Amino acid sequence: MKALIVITGRGLGGDSVIAYNIIEGLEAKGVQCEIALDESAPGLLFKKKGRTWHKIKIPQAGGHAATKASSVKAAFKMLTATFKARSLIKKLDVDIVVGVIGGGAIVGSVGAKLAGKPGVSIISTPLDSKICPKLNQCYALPEMKYFLPEHLPKNINHTLYPLSEGVGNGNPDIALEKLKETGAYETYKPDIVLYDVLGDVVCGGFSMPMRKGYADQVFIITSGENMAIHAGANIAMAVENFRNRGYASLGGIILNKREVPREEEKVRELAGDFHTQIIGQLDRSELVMEAEEAGKVLLEYAPDSQMAEEYRKLADQILAVCGEERPC
Repeated sequence: MKALIVITGRGLGGDSVIAYNIIEGLEAKGVQCEIALDESAPGLLFKKKGRTWHKIKIPQAGGHAATKASSVKAAFKMLTATFKARSLIKKLDVDIVVGVIGGGAIVGSVGAKLAGKPGVSIISTPLDSKICPKLNQCYALPEMKYFLPEHLPKNINHTLYPLSEGVGNGNPDIALEKLKETGAYETYKPDIVLYDVLGDVVCGGFSMPMRKGYADQVFIITSGENMAIHAGANIAMAVENFRNRGYASLGGIILNKREVPREEEKVRELAGDFHTQIIGQLDRSELVMEAEEAGKVLLEYAPDSQMAEEYRKLADQILAVCGEERPC
């Protein structure tokens, strides 16, 4: 049996990790897997694993930030992309197509339909959840609203994130110790060190910098989505427990807007429950996706934009909490 895995993004982030774990699971069952990425994707994760891939167009589907305007724009781009996907599907003569999240799910789903092949979609965004269930079987990841209701729409099932067998074998101490070994602190003499870690209380990854004395403040980035609020509350409770042991304290909450109902109100309630504050807000902006497409950070891509100014204000707020003055 042969499967084509159509993957959104640049082949190096969370979507690709999900796809790679699916590939490993399929191959363990004897399924031959072919990979398709966007023609501009560097595919670093797959390159590191010694994998090759086919290059097609896989437009961004707007992600969780999708607006009506961005969804319409993405839909037009999808039209030509799906016909190219159909050609690849027919050329490879695969038995099934698996589309992974956003543009990957949509291009895979529609391409499979046009090629007369069965498809399966891993969905996680507003746009893929509207299109893919009309065409084939779908599996909704936890952040989707479809993960919560008892009665799911036709063609949609729940699924947790696929994990590799060795996911628990890593040692988070190693990354932190490497910073010391390489003399990174002495060489760069940073004023502020940021650790971008998974907000998962169970895995303990986010607590490592605190327990080892590497972190003084913890900032929780959340939206107003129910599952994000729930995760943020769990993290805040863990931070409070660690604080009693002399570890880092909660510096505040950063609202990363998803434009859901009562968003600011719910995040304010979360901050109030833990006697902290919202230190910054980030609006939804298509510029962020455009910058990602260009392979740049937003302040490099659009330094004079309103969104760039929001990031600068957030940086000032973080520095204020940390007791530092920002150099002009």
